[in-house]
Amino acid sequence: MFDATSTPSRLLWPSRNPIQIWRCLRHLLAADYRQNRVRVQETGGGNNRNLKGLTIVTCFRIAQAANQLGRIPVAGILPKLLIVLPYRIFFEFLLGIEIPPRAQIQGGLVIFHGQGIVIHDRARIGRNCMLRHGITIGTSLSKVRADNNPCVPTIGDNCNIGAGAIIIGDISIGDDASIGAGTVVTKSVPAGGVMVGSPARLIEPV
Repeated sequence: MFDATSTPSRLLWPSRNPIQIWRCLRHLLAADYRQNRVRVQETGGGNNRNLKGLTIVTCFRIAQAANQLGRIPVAGILPKLLIVLPYRIFFEFLLGIEIPPRAQIQGGLVIFHGQGIVIHDRARIGRNCMLRHGITIGTSLSKVRADNNPCVPTIGDNCNIGAGAIIIGDISIGDDASIGAGTVVTKSVPAGGVMVGSPARLIEPV
């Protein structure tokens, strides 16, 4: 059975079976909607109940499912042409929001505003994370892993990433960590850590 609360190290889409993919999509969307409602209540119901962010997340999840369906030989061409390609053209080229369908992002994703978000397609993000506009989660061009895979971050559960934050390199962001607005993070962050500034410095958890 699919678990929308699994850790970032696990793949979200364990099957090419369309029925299993539909179940994955349903569980992820349910987790996203629940967490969005929680976050909106915490902010007093502002931002029009975050309808824009919820729309971005919903379209991303549908593109994720279509991308997985695209792995099915021959028949997979159709969902990629009808869903994944329009998604990437509209969001990346027209809106400037780069959240690739291949990115491994767990359930409970909340996005506020959304413009200028750039996420590497190999990035892994845990459950119940909150992202804001202008953030970059990407690779370090100066480093290459021994297996030739890109050096991209792994972000744990329940992380809060502020507007304009930059997180790059083969680093880990621990569970319940917070990254302040405009912070540039190039080193791993412990669980519960709070990072601010450029370059980032750690503020001990309260």
